[in-house]
Amino acid sequence: MKGMPFFLALLVLALPAAAQTRGGFRAEQAVPMPSRALPRGGDLLGWDVLARVDFKMTPERYIPQFSPELKALDGKEVKVAGFMLPLEAGKKQKRILLTRMPVTCTFCLPGGGPESVIEVHLRKPIDYTWEGVVLSGRLMLLPDDPTSLFYRLVDAAQTTQ
Repeated sequence: MKGMPFFLALLVLALPAAAQTRGGFRAEQAVPMPSRALPRGGDLLGWDVLARVDFKMTPERYIPQFSPELKALDGKEVKVAGFMLPLEAGKKQKRILLTRMPVTCTFCLPGGGPESVIEVHLRKPIDYTWEGVVLSGRLMLLPDDPTSLFYRLVDAAQTTQ
């Protein structure tokens, strides 16, 4: 009888693993991961450049203090590669958040703060994908956005590198 509690504990611990491998829930089905890394270089605006912003904290929110390099890009056409976070239901997306890292959970943003997210308004809807995308559009710096976003890409379209 002394060995019975150990056996039951082992069985209880083994059940979740068995469920994941025998037609039950499998984590890789719930969160697809991109099959390849984002493109870099060329004429792409790098996330390292977008991170060149300091923060001034007020009781209400962060206020971005953009670097001169970022200020020079305000209102200019840019290309940026990132991962989609849909803001609408459905396969076609017209307004999204673009993030520097793949989104692994619907309720969390991956690694970073407001400098790692761009609100995107697309000219025409594009298909949602877990893979990285390259978008071009006019970059707008948002020094006083009420939602505390720092960047918006307007009149955007999906493109290639």
